[in-house]
Amino acid sequence: MEKPRFDIENPTMKDFQEMVIKQKEYLGFNWSDQIKECFHLMEEVGELAGAVRRSMKGSAVDDASRGETSKEHIGEEIADCMIFLMSIANQHKVDIEEAFRNKVHKNLNRTWHRKK
Repeated sequence: MEKPRFDIENPTMKDFQEMVIKQKEYLGFNWSDQIKECFHLMEEVGELAGAVRRSMKGSAVDDASRGETSKEHIGEEIADCMIFLMSIANQHKVDIEEAFRNKVHKNLNRTWHRKK
């Protein structure tokens, strides 16, 4: 199998979802296990939280010791989260862009009760 190319100019969310499918197929990853994909997502969210914590002033550990900036590390962890979110969406045939637009519209038209 030929290595997939990801050089689409101005990709849409649908393009990103297709990239995840191609990447998993190329690498031979099993993405049919829905619970395992959710666990991987939770693990990546934890890694994102750790990266954010390390970026905070006064943290005992920083990303400089890893040879990367906090922004790079946080960006990498966000991308990992997106990959697993897209994989879960693909498993359930969810168009993320459509779901996102629908949810934003719903939130904008919702009455929010805030504590004062």
